[in-house]
Amino acid sequence: MDLVVWNSRGSKWNTFWTNALAPLLPAAEDVMGLLVESGWPPWVEDGVVGNEKIYKFDSMMEYYKESTGAFTVNASGRAHAWWCPWVKEVTNKDGTKRTNTRCSLGIVHVGRNLAPGVTKSRFDEARVTRPMVRVTLDGHTHTKLAIVLVHLVSNRNVSPRVIAALLNMLPRLIPQDVPGFIVGDLNYDLLQQPDPRPNCDHWRLVRWRKATHNAGGELDFGLLYSHSGRFNVQAGVTLVQRYNSGWNKSDHSVLRYTLGIP
Repeated sequence: MDLVVWNSRGSKWNTFWTNALAPLLPAAEDVMGLLVESGWPPWVEDGVVGNEKIYKFDSMMEYYKESTGAFTVNASGRAHAWWCPWVKEVTNKDGTKRTNTRCSLGIVHVGRNLAPGVTKSRFDEARVTRPMVRVTLDGHTHTKLAIVLVHLVSNRNVSPRVIAALLNMLPRLIPQDVPGFIVGDLNYDLLQQPDPRPNCDHWRLVRWRKATHNAGGELDFGLLYSHSGRFNVQAGVTLVQRYNSGWNKSDHSVLRYTLGIP
């Protein structure tokens, strides 16, 4: 399975689909795209949305707008998408208020073999509140992998205890004996900060080993978890598009994780 992950810095769904996901579709059995700072998706009408509620891409639902749908290019009808808005009220310099949905989370899946189940979770440990989305990948007989998409707080002084709390929480978020994969923008610099894993027997880092952010940090990576310490899922990572280059107008690189799921 191919898993493409990007902190897009807001509302670049069509760019993500066209440049990062569509080129993989002819050959891949299952492709999933995960967006951090996804902004507003093209199938949800402007209006009031529920904070951290899941909005699914579905042409039969009233919030789908066909004229701006990003996923209708998939003629086979196998494309599905989910959006988890994270709405904040921001005070402007002049004292007026506005809402900001940039830091929402988004998921796109195109595939034949795996059926995603998407639920939201709330990360509120270590005095930090952030939305998370859990994606369980179900095969014909059982759940094969649980993916947790995160966007952790950007604060070097806080990030060590935040990521420690997240890793401690993960076993409670996923089914027993199902491998887990934390991925997204973890805002923890692997190039400058110590290995965040509490136990290397149960955790594996899946990383690019180079800067993934234009300020020079490796902030985007994955953490593979096994309850038993036996890793049946194999994972590797490659660069899709470097930050601030070509079609990527974000300050984060686009990464492709290749997961071998038995």
